[in-house]
Amino acid sequence: ALRRPAALSSLASLTPGGGVHGSQTPSSPRRWRNKPLLRVHGEELYFKTGPEAVKLLANEANRRDGAKPLYLAQFESFMASLAPVFDRSPKYAWLAKI
Repeated sequence: ALRRPAALSSLASLTPGGGVHGSQTPSSPRRWRNKPLLRVHGEELYFKTGPEAVKLLANEANRRDGAKPLYLAQFESFMASLAPVFDRSPKYAWLAKI
């Protein structure tokens, strides 16, 4: 039988029950969908599907960088490929807006 080195057993005591990420429970996709993706001119913008998130993000990019058509075309193309990801894990839409 393999024996665990003493250093590893002491590390295991630092992470009781929750592994390396603690005892946090995973957030549900619903919780993320209840938060506005963007706030534009005082209006909160939400999305229900991945393509809606892509449209909101593309509109925001167009608002910010309207003078850069090549960038906008590439951005929209890339975001469109991420629509299924936003459907499965909405939190990534918030990361994409950064």
